Amino acid sequence: LTRWEAGFHPVVLPSPPPRSRSLAPPSTMARLDNDTFLSELAKMYEASKAHGSVYVTFKQMMKKKVSKKGKTDEEPVCLVRARLGDKKIRTEVRSKDVGRFQMNIGVVYRTQMDALQKRSKPKKAHLQ
Repeated sequence: LTRWEAGFHPVVLPSPPPRSRSLAPPSTMARLDNDTFLSELAKMYEASKAHGSVYVTFKQMMKKKVSKKGKTDEEPVCLVRARLGDKKIRTEVRSKDVGRFQMNIGVVYRTQMDALQKRSKPKKAHLQ
């Protein structure tokens, strides 16, 4: 006798529900003011020295403003986002604050990127 003839039938189990990529709850991106963003960015760079990379993105966008009279005006802002692993932060820089923010973020970059080494170039042999 074969198994089928003896009454053996395989059991078909339903497939499990799809799992998300990570078991951790999804992180939310915190919106910070400019000075707090810069200090958190410096902390992210400090944490990345042991392991990981900090990704910073800039995006230009037009933010709508509604005045008291009901008019809608658009103001250009720069959306700045930073990510280290699952931690995400963002800020919006208004057009009047761009110069000050650019100087401050440059200071953060210079102070945190101290491990960069100058690239050595091979010396060329001079023909005589």
